[in-house]
Amino acid sequence: MRRLVVSALLAAGLLVPGRAAIGDALPVCDGAWHVEPGPRDGQVLQAVSSRWIQGAWAVGWVYDATIGARRTYIEHWNGTMWKRSASPNVDPSSTPGDNQLFGVVGIGADIWAVGGYAQPGDHTHSSGHFPLVMHDDGGGWVVVPADPATGQATLYDVWQVSPNDVWAVGSSWTGDRPVAEHWDGSAWHDVPVPDPTPYDDRLSAISGSAADDLWAVGSAGGGFQTLAEHWDGSAWTRVPTPNQGAFHQALADVSVRRDGRAFAVGSFDEDDTATDRTLVERLTDAWTIQPSPNPATARDVLLGVDRGPHNLQRFWAVGWRQESITGPERPLILHLGGGRWRVQRAPNPFPGGSTELVDVAVFGRATFDAVGALAVGNGFDEATGEGGAVILRRCEPPPP
Repeated sequence: MRRLVVSALLAAGLLVPGRAAIGDALPVCDGAWHVEPGPRDGQVLQAVSSRWIQGAWAVGWVYDATIGARRTYIEHWNGTMWKRSASPNVDPSSTPGDNQLFGVVGIGADIWAVGGYAQPGDHTHSSGHFPLVMHDDGGGWVVVPADPATGQATLYDVWQVSPNDVWAVGSSWTGDRPVAEHWDGSAWHDVPVPDPTPYDDRLSAISGSAADDLWAVGSAGGGFQTLAEHWDGSAWTRVPTPNQGAFHQALADVSVRRDGRAFAVGSFDEDDTATDRTLVERLTDAWTIQPSPNPATARDVLLGVDRGPHNLQRFWAVGWRQESITGPERPLILHLGGGRWRVQRAPNPFPGGSTELVDVAVFGRATFDAVGALAVGNGFDEATGEGGAVILRRCEPPPP
């Protein structure tokens, strides 16, 4: 899921259409991460979801130079190959505006994606986004109206309890408040969420174990506090979360186990010098900080976390690292096993450039340990001019 933190590569405007596929063949199932072949036409991926064994969805956007705006971008994995899916855009005026997707979730063939579209006629989105919600129930993607009461806002993540119980979270552009919308099977409704400070408070991700046990995480106080909100079936309530020091910190993603325990990941700036460190918080009876590795000298950032659909519930977390503040970004993958997070080898499809991972999805059979995982991100190599989305995949060796 997703993606509140915008890649430094995107902010610098470095992701441009590049040449063909990076990967040449499907990875072998050897328990290691491999680069997945797929379209490489300058698209940006912000989230991936896979809640069944034979498929996954990845969403983001692609820049269309002919109209000067970003267009929604969706890729589907059928268990063998990736293929782009046609996706709509919202353009209420004759001048196209940016349309971007940040979150995706689905059960079987019932898929939801969320994001934001720009003020009509304002493709620079200087006046903010309006919520963008899309649905595919097997017949293709269609736009579903968000609740007008939400106003100008961006939706960053979406979680599905059932076809008639779906939640999306994000932040308002008009009041710097966290936003939550609920789908009841017929319409989306704005649901009040505690707004803890008068500054920028936002929700970046949502996950849950049941209809009355949902967690949404993000940041509060202009990015100086971590934020967690809980839905108990009747109302959202802020729940205390620990902070690392007094500088910038945020939770970017959350994954909840079937028993209600959870992990949230993000980063914090330990001395206000842009030397970010990984942040992992664990929920048992309360949220507590769990030790996490920082393999790089300068910066280590986590943006995505997910668990497998099985009893052992292994967790993976992804992000990026830098050996120096001005150096290239490298993919970062962590795995939770035996109660400890450990760094995993992460292939870099742009060895001469930069690569950042932004989300991860674990897939597997309900009766087996997790058999695989997908990580998505973006990369660019200035020397070669190649740039675009990155998809990594791992799968376990077949049983003897």
